[in-house]
Amino acid sequence: MNLPDPRPEQRWWLTAFLAGRQPRLCLLVLLVVALMPPEKGLGFDLCFFHRSTGGPCPGCGMTRAGSNLLRGNVRRSIDYHPFGLILHPILLGLCAFSLLPGAARRAFALRLLPWQRVIGIAHLVFWSVFVAFGIARWTAVMAGMMEFPANWL
Repeated sequence: MNLPDPRPEQRWWLTAFLAGRQPRLCLLVLLVVALMPPEKGLGFDLCFFHRSTGGPCPGCGMTRAGSNLLRGNVRRSIDYHPFGLILHPILLGLCAFSLLPGAARRAFALRLLPWQRVIGIAHLVFWSVFVAFGIARWTAVMAGMMEFPANWL
């Protein structure tokens, strides 16, 4: 049984994501970030890793970084997680992108296909540095060399 070839925008995960309905989930994430109090969070710790070890996981502080960034507290945002300055503008862009008609999202996704290798390498480098930062931050917090949230500036 031969299955039909997938459409071009469905052959790569990023173009399939952008051409589909999934970017609209970013609106829900943005709503959570916008409604979360920037300093207290939800009042309880959602991170199992942080609750278990007492040190921050690689993503700890990301939501509060976004909450502070949306309120214009850039310095405090960096204190919670410096990568929030990269990820939250991308999230905001995806939210705006998700409001476009499906045909426009599909056309944009198709334009990304020639850049698949470059984007893939950038993606791998970003997440490698993100995890390395998280491990270094966790080690520093556990060794007592820094606090979480940090005071970077």
